[in-house]
Amino acid sequence: MDISLFRAGEPERVRECFLFRGAEQKAMRVVSDPRCELAGYGRGGTVYDLDGYRRELGLVLDGTVEARKPGGFVMTVLRPGSLFGAAAVFGGDDGYVSTLTATSECRVLLFPQPLLEDAMRADFVLAENYIRFLSGRVRYLNGLIGGLACPNAEGTLAHWLCGNLRQEGDAFFADPGVSLIVLAQMLNISRASLYRALEGLERAGLVEREGRRIRVPDPGALSRYFEKECLK
Repeated sequence: MDISLFRAGEPERVRECFLFRGAEQKAMRVVSDPRCELAGYGRGGTVYDLDGYRRELGLVLDGTVEARKPGGFVMTVLRPGSLFGAAAVFGGDDGYVSTLTATSECRVLLFPQPLLEDAMRADFVLAENYIRFLSGRVRYLNGLIGGLACPNAEGTLAHWLCGNLRQEGDAFFADPGVSLIVLAQMLNISRASLYRALEGLERAGLVEREGRRIRVPDPGALSRYFEKECLK
């Protein structure tokens, strides 16, 4: 790929990609390989679907992409710096597990399987990073199963919040980045149940709403609440 096609901020997103941690100097060399591809999609464009996909690791450089399961269930929203396709690159299945749709104009960088294999052989740090990333996804999915198994909406929401906290100074926030309607779909609960869960957690002093963002005054207290409600 011709790296002169990058826009401001995009080279930094590549270097910050999990694959190049500890080997940042290799990032541009891998991206410069002619097998690496820069692709653009308009709003509503299909990035991957159940039948149309390639064995490539994708990195969102700009814009947003929504991942849905069959039936329309929203799994996640991918933002700049997010990755997709990591589990499918070396998988043996002939189909893709989700439909990825651009929810705004977006640009993605695609690393095909042969390029990844060559890069990992040349520097084992890249292979270690890939293994760590997939191990983290397994832990995340195990946690997600625990959240879906929770018998009430408040516990399900508490579990999601605990897994999506970001620290800003001394404060902790979770920003869904989507409407509450979409968040309810992601959590597999009704919109009414989500509103009641938010109100219940607010009354308990466990969360505070600040616009779309949700502030968590005491992450430990919220975690203990989830354990009490869902891990009995």
